[in-house]
Amino acid sequence: MADTETMFDQVVEHYIQQFRPKGSNISDFEMENIFQSVKKNIRDEVMDFIEEEERKKILNKIEGEAKDYRKKLFRKVKVTIIVETIFVAFLVGLIVNQVTSLIPQVYCWGVIILSFLACVLLIFLETKD
Repeated sequence: MADTETMFDQVVEHYIQQFRPKGSNISDFEMENIFQSVKKNIRDEVMDFIEEEERKKILNKIEGEAKDYRKKLFRKVKVTIIVETIFVAFLVGLIVNQVTSLIPQVYCWGVIILSFLACVLLIFLETKD
């Protein structure tokens, strides 16, 4: 066995040696070629299986980390949206308070209805896509 062989190659070599026939009339050169071919086939099949298993493990790990990242990002965005909503509501309240003191009582309900319709229109325009 060469020094460059991996532990896996050594295990496969030992496994193949278990099946080497004793006293056959096949030359050592031919026997070595047969066993090298079998060794390569076994190695390729096992490595494909191992690579597929590793790929699945890595994909599962990546999906889990992506899910955790999305949850953290959603929490951040959720808190940001709540804070912004409170701030906007406060500003709207101040503006409404200032505007209602400027508008005569006669037009107050009309302004409220027009403001509501403007809000609905803006929301519709933003969400129509």
